[in-house]
Amino acid sequence: MRYWASFGLLWILPGLAWLPLFSEFSLSSKEERIIIALGLNFVITPIVVLSAAYLPGLLTRETLIISMLIVTGLPLIVSALDKRNHATEVGATGIEQTRDSSNKLWWKTPWIWLLIILAFAGSMRLVNLDYSEFQGDEAAVLVRSAQILTGEDSELFQHKKGPVELLLTMAGWRMTGITSEWMSRVPFSWASLLGIAAIFLYAYRQSTLLTAIIAAGMLAVEGYLVGFGRIVQYQSVVFLLSTLALLCLLIFVQNGKGGLVILAAAFFSVGTWAHYDAILFLPAGLILIAFRLKRDWGQWRQLLPILILSGVLGLLLTGYFYIPFFRSSQAEGTLFYVSGRIGTDQTFYNHLLSTINRSFVYDSLYLLLLIFGSLAIQIVFTWRRWGRAATVTAVVLMLALTTSLFYPDWWIFAEISFSWVIMALLLLGSLFAPRQAAGTRAIWLWLGIPAMFYLYFVALPLTHVYTAVPGAALLAALGLYNLLKWLSERSKTALRVAVAVVILLFLLSISYALVMFVNHSPEYLREYPESKHFLFWTPFGEELPREGL
Repeated sequence: MRYWASFGLLWILPGLAWLPLFSEFSLSSKEERIIIALGLNFVITPIVVLSAAYLPGLLTRETLIISMLIVTGLPLIVSALDKRNHATEVGATGIEQTRDSSNKLWWKTPWIWLLIILAFAGSMRLVNLDYSEFQGDEAAVLVRSAQILTGEDSELFQHKKGPVELLLTMAGWRMTGITSEWMSRVPFSWASLLGIAAIFLYAYRQSTLLTAIIAAGMLAVEGYLVGFGRIVQYQSVVFLLSTLALLCLLIFVQNGKGGLVILAAAFFSVGTWAHYDAILFLPAGLILIAFRLKRDWGQWRQLLPILILSGVLGLLLTGYFYIPFFRSSQAEGTLFYVSGRIGTDQTFYNHLLSTINRSFVYDSLYLLLLIFGSLAIQIVFTWRRWGRAATVTAVVLMLALTTSLFYPDWWIFAEISFSWVIMALLLLGSLFAPRQAAGTRAIWLWLGIPAMFYLYFVALPLTHVYTAVPGAALLAALGLYNLLKWLSERSKTALRVAVAVVILLFLLSISYALVMFVNHSPEYLREYPESKHFLFWTPFGEELPREGL
């Protein structure tokens, strides 16, 4: 009971207390308001815990409880005093007005599909969550959290990945008085589930309900996100906060108010506390802001103050941790560690083959075929906007990218790999293709920046390629939707066959995720290759990749 009370006070109530204020931001969709409010807990609670940790002496349960009650109570008082809030609620306009869900059949109702997908994703992340002891990096997080809670404050800066995974663990541990594998992992699973909900909302606002179902369904079963949603690590928080930031900016572009930019700045900034990976999503956010400025250039004087305020807030929140960190004696060691991971021995790399091999551990052949095949279709549909010659060029570039996977030496000149040029051309052509909405262009950067960075410019990317997965799933969903729409206009039989193939691939992908992550009898990696099922072909045969598991 103490654990669930603390969970509510840390990860549910503060954000919901701010919920009535969100009507001022043109968040007329109940789903958007609730998910953004719940995600805001992963901004509020880390700030509170970090502030308490900065205070002299031990972080006590009383200090933490009082602080959380204050940040929960203040917005309730403000909203109670603001009588205009109720009038705003009644007169709200936006996604609910344009997509009225009243009198609709249940399979056309977004929130029902969102609940179904979250229940499915939860079964992948919460079942058997405590079957294994803390492993690897989890153990490091728990040890450092224990040291900080017992007075060794310097451990906060010795952690080389940002403090959020420590702050999340410390919060529940201190407030409950005890922790376990299950207790420590649940907040990260919760963040992963909210991230999938945010993807659903982004895809639905940008495209259609079917696109949202496909994108969120893919990520519900995708191995990197399932795996990280079951352990004490930062990836799920980066996924959640970056997606919420981009969702806020998409709403701002379409019909929102400037307050959404402030929310996005908060999400981006605390995302950098989780890991430096969050910086990679900033270009996608900036292109959304640029589109709003271009569309409303005549109102730039009204927009400029809120953009400056958001930038200042973002810098202040980012600096709230990183300024003390860079002034500490541990900064030099962290910079040395990060530079070693990025690499200084050469300019360009080609990690396509090692990444594909590692991805075959996390995902089945069938899900990879579904994602990459649908992504290729979306590239073709996008390049068609340039003309027929461009469509042929896109196909040639994708074939060239395939050769850089199987024959990387073909693209080495003067001992430098230039395979990155192929992907860069594909992404640039897709990004600047005409007649695309701002939200779609942002997704190309959402995929392209992390993919390019970790595949070609980092010496040791390992599982950091997870940062490209949300953007890939969104584009794959768009590609699959466009394909099904194209088939529906030409052949109902072909459409039925395509739908049947997609469903079969998805069901096979579910079964692989269950075997790999949820079912632990036998424990897959420990019993490998005996535990390998004949349905799930892998390119590495009977010897698993040794790194990044």
